[in-house]
Amino acid sequence: MQNQTEYKTKLPDPDTFADGVRNWLQNGWQFLQKIDNKSQEKLDTMCLIDNANLRQESRFFVAVTRLIQLYGLPGVTVDRLADELHMAKSSLYNYSKNKQQLIHSVIKEEVEQFAFCLREKVSCAQSFSECVYIMLRTSVSYLIARPNVSYVLAWGALFNAKKGETVRDRAIADILRPFLLDISIPQQYQWMKLSALTRFVELLATSLVIHGTKQGFSTEQLISWVPVLYECIRAGPQKAGLQYSNNWFHE
Repeated sequence: MQNQTEYKTKLPDPDTFADGVRNWLQNGWQFLQKIDNKSQEKLDTMCLIDNANLRQESRFFVAVTRLIQLYGLPGVTVDRLADELHMAKSSLYNYSKNKQQLIHSVIKEEVEQFAFCLREKVSCAQSFSECVYIMLRTSVSYLIARPNVSYVLAWGALFNAKKGETVRDRAIADILRPFLLDISIPQQYQWMKLSALTRFVELLATSLVIHGTKQGFSTEQLISWVPVLYECIRAGPQKAGLQYSNNWFHE
């Protein structure tokens, strides 16, 4: 039985890491179990996000995410934010001392709400495999309901002032902690920390929603990709994902 501290190891050497990546591309993370149709239907229902239960996005958050879309995170300046909000630049400094603190405070509440939704849904998981599927499905559902968050996650905009840890890093740790004592990761899969797997889950969800929205995918089409992406994680993209590549770009 593994314990939690064993996952906080130093990075592997480059050869081990490269072998691990190649193994994942070919075989996926096979310690994850398939999700049968009945279980998937139950999990999908549980992972629905009711936008009516979410806090209204603040005008500051909407303005920041619009600037991120237009200019990228480095291009979010106090001058541009003031113009977007139709406020005096000096007024913004009543909320924070500098640009970094301003962006942090504006985004923090929304990202923490996202993290809360993840923890709430994952608390119902019966296995680590269900945990991963729920994270993927809930992330897609939340980002469909709150598409502005997709751009925040894509840029990795929210950093802890002390150590550079993101809010989602801490949320992921909270999500995984109850499961770490209940799973045994085979040696060949220990080249990458579990936190990297969960970041990959978030990356897949974010990429799906941003790309799919730009391609005009309906909500139903976006949701239909969740089982495919889970199989990419579980079985590896060469077995589960690449056969869908044409549909991904041209559906």
